[in-house]
Amino acid sequence: MWRKKMSDIAEKSVIGSLLMNSECMNDIYGMIEPDMFTSEVYGRIYHEYQRAYDRGYTLTLPDLEQKLRCENFTSDMFLDIVKKCTE
Repeated sequence: MWRKKMSDIAEKSVIGSLLMNSECMNDIYGMIEPDMFTSEVYGRIYHEYQRAYDRGYTLTLPDLEQKLRCENFTSDMFLDIVKKCTE
């Protein structure tokens, strides 16, 4: 099924909202899917929040950073993402 891709600003807003308050997933779950992100990194982050929501746990920033480290993201890369999405 064809889905509309989001703009960079929209992607950063979604990820930034989740980074600041993962309970935002309650409001957007089912409306957004990871493949709707043009940024693979943001789609991956969203996927982790979606997975946590599905499994009934809260994804913390340290947990997210650890999951991304397993995919060769450095701490500096993670901090850069957080900064870009929460400015």
